[in-house]
Amino acid sequence: MTEYSEKDLNFALDAIQDPEIRKSEEFKQWLTKEENRQLLIELMAGKEATRLRQRVPQNSSVNSGAIC
Repeated sequence: MTEYSEKDLNFALDAIQDPEIRKSEEFKQWLTKEENRQLLIELMAGKEATRLRQRVPQNSSVNSGAIC
């Protein structure tokens, strides 16, 4: 797993939360680095997984690991 700087991590988290940041030249420049794009993808995937998990009922067979 890639190690990310605290600065890049905070910037990516802020960008995910604030659409205005994603419109900025600073963000576009930041995205030119492959490691920053990868960080953003990883964080967004985690956010989506959390959102989906919240939609699945706690007693669902999906959460219990049962195979149907």
